[in-house]
Amino acid sequence: MPLVDEEQDGDLLQRVTLMRKQVALDLGILVPPIRIRDNIQLAATTYEIKLRGARVARGEIMPKYLLALNASGTQESLDGIQTVDPSFGMAAVWIQPERRIEAETNGYSVVEPQTVLSTHLMETIKSHAADLLGRQECQELLDHLKTRAPALVDDLIPSKLPLGGVHRVLQRLLHERLSIRDLATILEALADGAEHTRDVDMLVERVRRALSPMIAQIFDEGDGSVSGFTIGPRLETMLGHFFNAQAGRAGDEPDINPQQLASA
Repeated sequence: MPLVDEEQDGDLLQRVTLMRKQVALDLGILVPPIRIRDNIQLAATTYEIKLRGARVARGEIMPKYLLALNASGTQESLDGIQTVDPSFGMAAVWIQPERRIEAETNGYSVVEPQTVLSTHLMETIKSHAADLLGRQECQELLDHLKTRAPALVDDLIPSKLPLGGVHRVLQRLLHERLSIRDLATILEALADGAEHTRDVDMLVERVRRALSPMIAQIFDEGDGSVSGFTIGPRLETMLGHFFNAQAGRAGDEPDINPQQLASA
C-alpha cells in the first residue's frame, strides 16, 4: 500500500496510467481500467494480478528495499534477500537502498519496487493481450478505423469476413505479441486473402507477410540483420509429419516417436 499512497511518495498509480498508454502504443489495444485493491488474505509483501477475477500472475516485493538484477551474469555476490525477478525469471537480490552504488559497481541493474510491480503488470498484460481483446473491443477498434477509412472496413465486413473472423485473426496476432496498431494494413491483407479463403491460419499468415517490415524490426540485431538457424531436410520432413499427425488426430498417438525427432 505505501507504493500506492501518494502521501508516502507512492507513484504506482501514475506508473500504471503511463503503462496503459505504452501498451496501447506497443500493441494497439486499449487496456481496460486497472483497479488496485488491498487484500488482507495475502502476505504483506505479496501481490496478485487478476484478469476477470482469475489470478494470472503473482509476485513479491519489498517496499523498503531495492531489487538488484543480475542482468550481466556477474559472479559477484551481494548481501540481501535472494529472489527471482517476477517479470523475466532473472536471478535477483533485494538490497538495502544504501547498497545501490555497490550493486551497480558489481554489474547489477538496480530498480525500485514499484518498477518491479509495474513491469510485471505490463508483461502480464502483453502475455494476455489476446484475452483482453473481446468482440466488443474489436468492434470499437473497427469503428475507430471506420472514421478514417470507411471503404476499407465496409469492403471487408461482413461481405468477405464476419466480425468473428477478424476477431480471431487479431487475437492470434496478439497471442504472438505482434502489434495490431496498423489495423489498416491488417484489414487490407484480410480483404485480399478472404477472397480465396476464410481459414484463420492462412489469413494470419497473409497478415504476417503484410506486417513483415514491423516484424523484422522486432528481431533486428541493431545493424539491420536478423539472426536465425536452419534445420536439415530430414528433420524438417519428420517435424512436418509429426505436427500433421498431431493436428489431424488429436488425442491419438502420433506415428513419429519424439525420440526419433531428437535423434534427427
